[in-house]
Amino acid sequence: EDGTLVAAADNALGTGIVYVNGGMLELADGATINNEVVNTGGTVCGSGTIRGRLLIRAGTTMSPGQSPGWFTVDGQYSQEAGATLEIQLGGTVAGDEYDVLQIHDVPGDPVRTMRLGGTLRVTLLGDFHPASGDVFDIFRWDFGPGKSTFDEVILPTLTEGLNWDTSCLYTTGEISVTPEPATLALLAAGALGLLIRRRRRP
Repeated sequence: EDGTLVAAADNALGTGIVYVNGGMLELADGATINNEVVNTGGTVCGSGTIRGRLLIRAGTTMSPGQSPGWFTVDGQYSQEAGATLEIQLGGTVAGDEYDVLQIHDVPGDPVRTMRLGGTLRVTLLGDFHPASGDVFDIFRWDFGPGKSTFDEVILPTLTEGLNWDTSCLYTTGEISVTPEPATLALLAAGALGLLIRRRRRP
């Protein structure tokens, strides 16, 4: 029910499937749960590892890290329509300054997939402001990601003149910051004008 259950070591929470029916299941840094976990009415978070399937059902939340951190699933990650994955960015160092969700291949396990749906919501921590050229490798997996995608991707507002690039989100797991097309055009025009003025000097 409501409240927070903190897993602080390598353990199995009973036998069979662990259901998060309310409140929060938090994995401390380095902790491992050797169960399949199904989030039916709460939040799964922390910086540990789940060995098995993690299912995030509609109306629930998956939040890697402890503002921020690195969450690992050794097996299958499935997120249904209506569920939310929250990623927080507080810098450019993976795991230390921004959240990472990693899905590992398990040898001999036929279920090795990442099924995405629902919402990816990215927010900023503290006074961090991403700059042009910043890259955030928020997903990592060592098998084919399949063809699933989020139904909605919500990204924070950037400084004027910058734009989010999500073209690699489903291939390498990265989102990055680039100049807006208009800004690139202005920079190119300025560089061309400077080159012309230099050539006209006697």
